[in-house]
Amino acid sequence: MRRQSEKYEVFKFANRFSNGLTKEQLIDLGSYNGYRLAGIVDLKTDLKRIVNKNVSNLMHFSVYLKIGDKELSPIPVSVSFLELIIKINYGYRPNKHDKNTIIILEEIIDEIVRIVRKKDQLCIIKGASKWNLEFDEEEQEIQVGGN
Repeated sequence: MRRQSEKYEVFKFANRFSNGLTKEQLIDLGSYNGYRLAGIVDLKTDLKRIVNKNVSNLMHFSVYLKIGDKELSPIPVSVSFLELIIKINYGYRPNKHDKNTIIILEEIIDEIVRIVRKKDQLCIIKGASKWNLEFDEEEQEIQVGGN
């Protein structure tokens, strides 16, 4: 049975240097004056693009994802890439021998971060406190929520 958290391996890898960032749909954007900034990511499979694609290569298949209505570039998934993702899910720390596969992961993360930085949402974390900021374009105001 597939565990729910298995779809978030990319977040585990992206947040590997952010000990305090544990929520699965947050991606680290940096730390400033003791506050951790994170982007809120709603990563989903883009099923419409999958339906329209023909498989042309037996060495890999493409995965199509989107954040909100923004499409990510197709992600080529080979056996070695899939194997590394599964290992990361179980706690493996990639090393220099995984370099070719890591490059693909880094490109995915860079694209996600570029999209998230343009969104109207931001999460600010300090210790156990967390605040979500969301810009409401219609009202021209920032809404703050948190614990």
